Order: sequence, then C-alpha cells, then structure tokens
Amino acid sequence: MLFGATVQAQNNNRKTVSDAVYAYYAKGQSFETMQKTITNYEGLIILAGYKLKEKQAISQRDYGIIWQYKVKGGMVVNVQMRYQFLKPYFKITLDYVIAFYPNGNAEMYAPDSPKKETRELYADLYDLFVTSFIKMAKPAKTLTQKQLRDAISNIDKLP
Repeated sequence: MLFGATVQAQNNNRKTVSDAVYAYYAKGQSFETMQKTITNYEGLIILAGYKLKEKQAISQRDYGIIWQYKVKGGMVVNVQMRYQFLKPYFKITLDYVIAFYPNGNAEMYAPDSPKKETRELYADLYDLFVTSFIKMAKPAKTLTQKQLRDAISNIDKLP
C-alpha cells in the first residue's frame, strides 16, 4: 500500500472516522506510565517510513507532531497529530492530512471528502495514527468525538 506495510487493507465495514478519541486510563496508567508506549508507537510510525518533521509543544502533556511521508514520484504527505494527556484521560486528534504533489498542487484529506479514494486514504491514515496508538495504549474506555457530542446532545433525554 501507499503508506507503508502497517496500514490495514481496505475494510468495507469500517466505522465512521471521527477526528478525536478520548481514552480513559486503565487502572495504574498515567502520562508517566505511558512513556514507553509512546516511544514504541513513534518507533513503529518511523518503521512505516514516516519522519518526524516537527514537534509543536504547548506543554509536556499537550503537543502536536507533524509526520511526513515521501512517496516515490515526488509526492509528500504530512499528517499532524495532537496529543493531550490529561487526568483521567488522554485525547488523540488527527488535526489534518495534506498531500503535496510534484506539480505544486496540494490536497487536504478528510473523512467527508467528495472523492472516495481521498476518504479511504484518510481512513487508512486514521487507522495507522489513531487506532494503532489506542490499541497499543490499552485504555480502560474510549469515546470518539461523535459519541461524546451525541451524549451531550441527548443529556436532556435522561430519566
């Protein structure tokens, strides 16, 4: 596949992609205890062919990373992730995915893109960057941004 061996094959039953995941720490987990997981995760991203282009730290527990992948033929893909480690949860967000083509054009990849192949590439990158981190971290519970919004909008329906 285009983005490295760790990207999963196309899955027609894929869940709707949301940009952020809220993950509640399992018992005994904290930002401090997750440092080895973070290092291992970043190592796997590098093994998949990505380079850490830039780190934008707001604080030690709130930072963004831009990962870059150079494709044969001159195309470059930048993926910006945001990591926020709070108490009692952490939040991981896929801020953007943008492809720069050799002819000078650029294209944003998004889950709501009108082009099917762009949506599929975004979903594959979401799996690589967000889903794989969540699987490695093994949190007690996760909520997507959509699930959180749905819960808030339905709060008035509680008994």
